[in-house]
Amino acid sequence: MENKINKRSFVITMGARLVIGFMALSLPLLILIMLLLPRVNCVITLTHKIHRENLPPILDSQIYQAQDILEHWAMTGDPKDKVYFAHIWNEINRVRGQWDRVMRQLDNPKLQHEWGKLQELYVPFYQAQVSILNASRELFEKLVSSSKKFRAHSSKVAAGDLRECLEIDKEDILHDLGHDLNLMTDGLASITKKITQVSNDIVTMVETVLSSANEQAEGITSQATAMNEISASLEEIDKSSKKTMVKAQALREAAKNTYEQGKLGTESVEHSIHGIKASEEKMKLIAQTILDLSNHTQQIGDITSVVNTLAQQSKMLALNASIEASKAGEAGKGFAAVATEVRNLAEQSEQSTVHVQKILEDIRRTTEKAVTVTEEGTKTLDSGSKCIEKAGEVIQTLNQMINEASISSQHIEVAIRQEAVGIEQIVESMNEINRTTSTFSSGIKEMMAFIYKLDAIVKHLKEDVNLYKV
Repeated sequence: MENKINKRSFVITMGARLVIGFMALSLPLLILIMLLLPRVNCVITLTHKIHRENLPPILDSQIYQAQDILEHWAMTGDPKDKVYFAHIWNEINRVRGQWDRVMRQLDNPKLQHEWGKLQELYVPFYQAQVSILNASRELFEKLVSSSKKFRAHSSKVAAGDLRECLEIDKEDILHDLGHDLNLMTDGLASITKKITQVSNDIVTMVETVLSSANEQAEGITSQATAMNEISASLEEIDKSSKKTMVKAQALREAAKNTYEQGKLGTESVEHSIHGIKASEEKMKLIAQTILDLSNHTQQIGDITSVVNTLAQQSKMLALNASIEASKAGEAGKGFAAVATEVRNLAEQSEQSTVHVQKILEDIRRTTEKAVTVTEEGTKTLDSGSKCIEKAGEVIQTLNQMINEASISSQHIEVAIRQEAVGIEQIVESMNEINRTTSTFSSGIKEMMAFIYKLDAIVKHLKEDVNLYKV
């Protein structure tokens, strides 16, 4: 397209130059014609004759046609135009000869005389026209020759061959144009080399940037995946920490309640210890009382033994009295009855004494068992008191540990609450990082798309530049 525009500009410029040159050469002729106008009346008859013969239009037509052919020849360089111009030029000479023959055939001497004078004036005019046409022809031939050479060079340049310069003759009328064409060719060659070098550099940089962008895109993708996984893990940790905080609160409440119950248990143990100690004192008192009772029972047994002995003796005395009464006969019947009654009472006393001794023996045995049980109970109470004291100590220690656990659970709750706040901040930061990473990833993708387009443009430019040979 640029070559066509340049050719059109060249043709327009050449046409303008030819028109100006033609006008400069025709101006003297116009002045000459203005000087000849006063004598036009003398040749009216001749003019009518010429017009009847239709010579001026023919001649003018041929001259204009010759000019058109020269212009077309200059613009196209077609060899046929040169042949056609020679034919037109011969036709112009033929018309001129025909004109001369017509003038010589006129019968009017005066008119012939005037024709001769007009011929004297016309011949320079005609010769000037011939000179103009010849000069134009020579000029056009030079222009055609130069334009052919320039067009061939321009065709090579348009085809991409920038290796040769145009050979310019110093006498060439288009010397400046040829010089400008050579400068243009050299400039195009230099620009082509620079574009080629820059294209190669850009391709290298684009490949490097693409490689780096791909690595960054892969890294960002991996980072985004890792961030998502970390965010998911942090969310799970956040949920777990919240659950742990709830459990820690429940543990704190349970520890608090346990501590309160432990205090109550300690108080109960202390009351139990006091109760056991009181029971131990009472058991000792009971044991002493039982021992005293055993002693009294022993004394009663001794007394019963004495009574039993007395009853046996009374029985023996009653038996003796009965014997003595039987010996006394009637006088001893009353005494025998008393003796019998005493013996019966003695037997009853003996039986009662035996029964009392059995009861006392049972009481003694029971008392011994009671003493043994009381001693064992005392020992058991003592052991239980010690166990309860140990249990109290354990409960007190446990209560202290529970109190410490309660305090620790409070610290744990506070730490978990702070950890939950920190995790929420970390999650928000991770989400912000994810958003930033997503935005940066989108920017990387857009940059890669732009780089791919730039790479395609540079490669296309490189292909176009490779058409030129430098």
